[in-house]
Amino acid sequence: MRKGRKVEAGATAAKASRSFILKKNELLPLLPQEVIIFNILVRLRADKLYKFRSVCRSWYNLINDPFFIQSHLENSTPGLIIKRYIVDRKPIYQTDFKEMKDRKNTKQDLKFGNIGEVIGSCNGLVLLKTKRKRLSVANLITKQILELPSATSDNLNFDRQCGFTYVSEIGIYKLVHLLLDDYTLKCEVLSLGCSGCNTWRCVNGSSLSLLSEDEKWQFHGSETVTINGIVYFVGVRHVQSSSVHIVSFDAGAEVFHMIRAPIHDFTICDSFIELGGVLSFVQATDRFIFDTFNVWILKDWLKGTWVKQHAISIRKPSILGGTLHRIDSSDFVQVLSSFSHGGRKIILFQIKSFSGILSHITYDLDLNQESKIQFDIRGHPSGFYTHVNSLISPKLL
Repeated sequence: MRKGRKVEAGATAAKASRSFILKKNELLPLLPQEVIIFNILVRLRADKLYKFRSVCRSWYNLINDPFFIQSHLENSTPGLIIKRYIVDRKPIYQTDFKEMKDRKNTKQDLKFGNIGEVIGSCNGLVLLKTKRKRLSVANLITKQILELPSATSDNLNFDRQCGFTYVSEIGIYKLVHLLLDDYTLKCEVLSLGCSGCNTWRCVNGSSLSLLSEDEKWQFHGSETVTINGIVYFVGVRHVQSSSVHIVSFDAGAEVFHMIRAPIHDFTICDSFIELGGVLSFVQATDRFIFDTFNVWILKDWLKGTWVKQHAISIRKPSILGGTLHRIDSSDFVQVLSSFSHGGRKIILFQIKSFSGILSHITYDLDLNQESKIQFDIRGHPSGFYTHVNSLISPKLL
């Protein structure tokens, strides 16, 4: 059989298996062998699955089939990338991945050499920044890497002002680098996945009504959140009023919008995250004891409508295990990440005691329930990113 026919057969089996998933009462013995194999392989971890390509040619063709890769991505369990700063003979960054499932987590050391630090994640691909401030896209499972062209701007603060997102309507990945120069707002855009689009393009923000001769803007503790093709740049401050705004960029239509943050003053524990595909804001209600939080949801990103949807309280695990205890004023609480499990929205908190001991809590917003979680982090954690491992190849972008 020709290779093309084998790939086509793999795609046909994949489509047939998806219809089987919806029909739970069918008997396994009545299913074709290809469909059974598909339904088994698509549920495996990406690192295990990648090794099974060498089992036989039919498995190789199936695992490399685009339909299978997309189905595997949709079935994968989300987790957390932990970027650790290691000081040895030479300071380097190392990356761990912790797959989150209920109260358990599985650690995977994603060794990739000292090629750069992770500054973003999308569909199993990570955005890396090298010491020379060059960018690349890599898959930490397949070890494939795609070097990206240099940006045109000298303002290369990629850590907090660059978003990496996927525009599903056109099947293209985009990098968006926000530039703000007192009175001018614009961005550079690099499109991946289409021919002739391997150069940075400038998109100005003149459509925004925020800029005038007497107004001045600057970055203020900026961070970036990407959700469904929208890149949110959080922490653009209006100098005259000290109010904090959010610049959103629709990567599909390539247009800017600006909205106000839900509150005026921020604490060091406040954080913007994604919850259920929506931009959300976790706000500490006390400036001295960080044990109660309000969770705001952005209901309408075009109008900038925020709704306070949850009020939660958290406790910290005991050093000896067992019950949870009240957080005190010497504890520092940080929102690490958020993820969904079984359709439920979960926030991951880290509590650092005065003596430097780290403990972790997950809070299930749908069950209104907190749970302690074993989460050993060594070295010097310097960044946390929600991530899901996949077999998507950056070489095909």
